Order: sequence, then C-alpha cells, then structure tokens
Amino acid sequence: MVNFSLYPVNYVVDQRESVLRLEHIIGYSSTKCTDIKWSKHEDQPNEILFAAGNILVANDVFDGSQRFFFGHDAPINAIEISKDGRLVATAQSEKNPCIKLWDFKNARILGTIPLKLNQINSISLSYNRKLIAVAGIDPHRRDIIQIYNIESIETTKK
Repeated sequence: MVNFSLYPVNYVVDQRESVLRLEHIIGYSSTKCTDIKWSKHEDQPNEILFAAGNILVANDVFDGSQRFFFGHDAPINAIEISKDGRLVATAQSEKNPCIKLWDFKNARILGTIPLKLNQINSISLSYNRKLIAVAGIDPHRRDIIQIYNIESIETTKK
C-alpha cells in the first residue's frame, strides 16, 4: 500500500515506513502556467519561481538549490509576487479554483481564497499588498475581473 502526504513531504512506500524527501524537481509546466518570476526578496535574490504541476518551485540559479511550496491540489496556472518580495500568490483553475497566498521567505501558506471561476487567466497584487485582482471566466462564460481585499489574511497569519 502506498500513502502520500504533502505535510510534511513524506512518502511512505512500505511497511517499514521508509521516508523519501523531495530534493530536486526537473521540469516546468508550461502547458498550465506560463508564468516565471524572479524573486524580489532581498534574502533570495537569485531565485526564479515556476510551477511544476501543483508545486511552486523557487530555484536558486547559481547553486541549484530548490525550495518547494506545497498546498495546491491541482496544477498552478498563475503566479504573482509582491513588489517587496514578501508575498507570493498562486492560482489554480481546475479542481477547487482558488488563490493561495504565501509567505515567500518561509514557503508558508498565509491563506486561501476560494473562487467561483471556471478559468483563471491572471492574478495581480496591488503595490501595497492589500488587494489582489483576478481575471478569469465565470460559470456563465463571461470574462470577469474580481478584486479581493487580502490585508486581513496577511496580518492575521503572522
């Protein structure tokens, strides 16, 4: 029997509970998410962010080290990073459409915004990190832009 768990990254593969830890991802999911973003955080200036399925990867381009952001249950299709680099937003359209807000430095989820959209095309954080805009297609097949106040999510999770 095989059990998979994303929190923490443990994959139990037999009765002896052997533990495998994800060390490196080779791959990029350009069919679902064409976004790649440079880190804007002063502590990780050499990292590039990209989606590998339902995992956000922060890859240091000089030493090859990677950090993983686990939390989506469907492929990521949009990535945004705040101007100061402290906040990252990711979106998924397929299963349980939502936006996840992340503390970039610690790769920790700050909050999740469930969405009633069939497709998410892009997301954009405001300059002061208080609002997020989502462009997508609603269940009536209308192009729509929604704006969410995220100030309380960021301040309550510190």
